Amino acid sequence: MLRPLAQMVKEMPPTISKIAQDAIQAVSATGEIDAVSQFAAPISLLTIAHVLGIPTEDRELLQQLEQWSDTFGDITSGYFRGAGQDVQRLEEYFRQLITQKRRHPDESLLSAFIAAHDIFPEEDDLVANCMMVFAAGRITSKKLLGNGLTFLTQHWQQYQAEMQTNPHFIKALGEELLRIITPTRYLIREASEDIVFPVSASHTQRIQQGQRVLLFLEAANYDPAIFPHPTTFDPHRRPNKHVAFGFGPHQCPGATLARMETQLALETIFTLSNLRPKPGVKPSWNPNPNLGGYTHNPLIFSR
Repeated sequence: MLRPLAQMVKEMPPTISKIAQDAIQAVSATGEIDAVSQFAAPISLLTIAHVLGIPTEDRELLQQLEQWSDTFGDITSGYFRGAGQDVQRLEEYFRQLITQKRRHPDESLLSAFIAAHDIFPEEDDLVANCMMVFAAGRITSKKLLGNGLTFLTQHWQQYQAEMQTNPHFIKALGEELLRIITPTRYLIREASEDIVFPVSASHTQRIQQGQRVLLFLEAANYDPAIFPHPTTFDPHRRPNKHVAFGFGPHQCPGATLARMETQLALETIFTLSNLRPKPGVKPSWNPNPNLGGYTHNPLIFSR
């Protein structure tokens, strides 16, 4: 199952770069860009659509899928808002798309899912996985880029100059953004066995088998014992062993794609000069406590 995704990741850079370049080109004459709606959202949406094999010609339909998927992401992350019909409509769309892919298989991840009969023996499992991949691959990348540009504008020209002399700097920028933003702040896990771990020199905590635990990835990424000055954005941080993608067998399978998507998007937007917050306008916030990021983040640049 991972092999088709790995192969797609290798082939995706030109597609992602073109998506990012089109986003910049669309606003190049205006001197303004919304980091979320005009940059992060289209990049994350079109990238995961290409991976899953969702047709991208009908942009109105894609925006509708984006809205339905936002509701699905809110509900599955424990933040109940939006219309329940959105989830039903997203499910219906993927059922129709699955029917089409069964008749006309292609090189998409969805076709690979369909072929994996041992992993997805029931169509309900297949549909649910498609909905989750579409939401997770889109919402987290949108939050990372939409929020992340605010950190970068604070030293925009310095970072631009360093990119020219250090080919590894863009990767370091992406990793520090993942640490400090942590797109998925927390997860729920169920203990498979009894666990006892020290909380302090005189106190231990027991988690019993079957108990559910709320794990804050964000707290781990801000642990001062691991990350000196954890609230400071430092792209030169070494080492930077964050857990934004989880850890071990539950690590996000799309981590490689997300990293590549982030780096290519940053390489493209760093072609703009003097990117900075738009004076007199504050970003607006998505109140979802887990996945919430900026819904709008207006920036300006020099033409």
